[in-house]
This record gives sequence, structure tokens and C-alpha cells, in this order.
Amino acid sequence: MTSRRKWTRRILFAVLVIAVTYVAARLVGGAISSARLEAELEKARATGAPLTLADAFPATVPDALNAAALLEQAFLLLPDDSEEPYVHWEELQEDARAMPEDAAQLFRAWVEKNETALARVEEAVRLPHCLFDRDIEKGWGYDVDHVPGIQSASRALSARGYLQIRDGDVDAALATSASLIRLGRRVRDFPSLIDVLVGMGVEDVGSLVSRQALSSGAPSQAAVLSLLEVVAALPSEETLVPVFTFERALGIWSFERVVDVVEGGDEQRGVGGDATHALGEDRPDIVDPVVDRAADLVLDRVARHLEL
Repeated sequence: MTSRRKWTRRILFAVLVIAVTYVAARLVGGAISSARLEAELEKARATGAPLTLADAFPATVPDALNAAALLEQAFLLLPDDSEEPYVHWEELQEDARAMPEDAAQLFRAWVEKNETALARVEEAVRLPHCLFDRDIEKGWGYDVDHVPGIQSASRALSARGYLQIRDGDVDAALATSASLIRLGRRVRDFPSLIDVLVGMGVEDVGSLVSRQALSSGAPSQAAVLSLLEVVAALPSEETLVPVFTFERALGIWSFERVVDVVEGGDEQRGVGGDATHALGEDRPDIVDPVVDRAADLVLDRVARHLEL
């Protein structure tokens, strides 16, 4: 046997050893990770924590107590965003009283056009719950169609509040601020991270209006007490626990879908044979990268939520 053949055999043998070692390491690592994950999930099950999206979704509420329908009506009444006088927003937020009259008139006309929608929003936010219709089976792609409407309503309400400050009506501005804070609070009724962040942002917009109002003049005692009542009803940090449990359930759902794609078991779970559907129809761009690495990433995400 020539020297070249000997070296070829040695190289092939070394490659084979490396390949077998790599496969074995992956199998052992996967088994260990799966066992660790299952142990953590079992701990969560023992506490009664929701581990599926069906269990993590909030219970339905009666229509008479649900602000969602009224808010959706208001969103339809709000004009296209292109009609907003964006160019003057900074002037309005810095000091509404110092804004030039021509710019103020642009906002005034825009707010007056939206008054019917804003009245619907204010009616809605006084209801105790707000749960928009969502499709649990979409997983990552669960509906957030209400977010642009929430943002538009928030901008219109804040513009009205700043104009009330400009007109010297501090009490009315504080009432508008309270409506903004209520709107943010209602958005947070659904325990997803997206809804909570949007809701907190709207609450912050309301606080900015009240801050400028209180610095512009003296409100009545009744107006201050009314605003304090709304602020006192804001949720504490403890209410973030349902957000973590929802995100954990979403992470578990995501992990199962990725496993289905990798193992080709989509049909066995009843989600259809299309990998794009299994991972969320609204995110077809993530399918190829997910197949390669997402299983590890999602597992890490689930583990972090379990630790929290």
C-alpha cells in the first residue's frame, strides 16, 4: 500500500470519527436539553400555570363590558394618518400655548374632524375590559390589527388635550389626559408584550398632557381628584406576571412548530403540511433560517421565561 493511500485512509477515518462524534454530541445534547425543558415544564404544570396558548388567552367577556367593539367603530371613523399635521407635533408637545396660531388652526381642524371618533373612544375606555378577537391558532401571527388604530386615537386625543391647554381649559385637558391613561390601561388587558408596551406608551402620552396642563394653570380640585383616581387604578408590576406566562406559552407553541418543521410532523399536529403555515403565515421570511437554528433559540427563550 502506497503512502498516499495510507494518508487517504487516515484522513477518511479521522473525518468519520469527527462526524460520528458530532452527531453523538448533538443527540446527547438534545436529549439533555429536552429532559431539562420537560422537568421545568412539569414544575410549571404542578403550579397550574398555563402552558398552551388556549390556556394563556384571557377568558372572553360579555360584549356589554368589552370596549373592543366601540374602539373598532372609532378606528373606522378616524381619517387616514396622512391628514395629520405632523410637521408641527414638536411645537404642540413642547408648549401648546407658544405655538403659532396658523399651526394651531391645523390641529384644531383635524381634532374637530375626529370628535365623533374621540367621543366613541372615551365611551369605550370607561368599560372595564377590552379584548379584541384573535385567532389562537396563528401563534406568532396573532392579530394586532388594533395597534394602528390605538396609536391614531392616542395622537388625536393628545392633540385635543394640548389645544385645551392652549385655550386655558386646564380641567378639560386633565380629563383628556385621563381618557388617554384609560385607553392605555384597556390595551393592556391582553397579556402580550406587544399590547403591554403599546398600552404603556399611550399611558405615557396621557401623563405628558397632564404634566403640561398642570404647569400651565391651576386646575379645580375635582379635576385633580378625578385624574388621581384614574392614575391610582393603573396596574402594579405584579400584573406583568400574566405577560410572562403568555409569552412562555407562545414560546412553547413556537418551539413545537419548529420541531414539526424540522421533523416533518406538521400533519400529525393538525397544522397542515406547509412549513410556512406552521411558523405563522405572516412571517414567511423566517422559515429558512428557522429550520437551521431557531429550535435552539426558542428553547433558550422558553427557558428564560421559565426562570422568570
